[in-house]
Amino acid sequence: MKIILSRYWGDAMQTKSRMKFVDARGKTQLECEAREPAFADFTETFRGCSHYCLPAGVFECKVVPTEFSPTTLMVQKAPGHRSCTIAWSDVKQVMSNSVLVGQSDGDENPEWRRMEQQEETFCILDELVRWAYVANEKIVLYVENEYVII
Repeated sequence: MKIILSRYWGDAMQTKSRMKFVDARGKTQLECEAREPAFADFTETFRGCSHYCLPAGVFECKVVPTEFSPTTLMVQKAPGHRSCTIAWSDVKQVMSNSVLVGQSDGDENPEWRRMEQQEETFCILDELVRWAYVANEKIVLYVENEYVII
């Protein structure tokens, strides 16, 4: 499975992105919104970088059991980010060391755009991860700063 995280907006509090999940046949199975902590454009570890979004790059993901699901995705070998998971929250828009998923509320202004339907979106993602895991597919995350407004 290929996961593409394309960032479109960020500030000192949060980073907003679109996520696309593509199966081994090249078919898009899910498109959603994603949120990470504060935006910073970096590729190397620096003091305190775990309080920021993931660096741009390509990272393998591993399936691990967490409080979110027995098949949670954990991003591997991202500089400054140990145990960063792809998760959801019913109260938070941003969570430290996590990429939260959900659907856009449709606000035209990216600064005010919020996520909703986070649990439902995560359930769909979880099903896709289970299929990929059973098929022994490699799961790779591509992180790109498409057009970030700060």
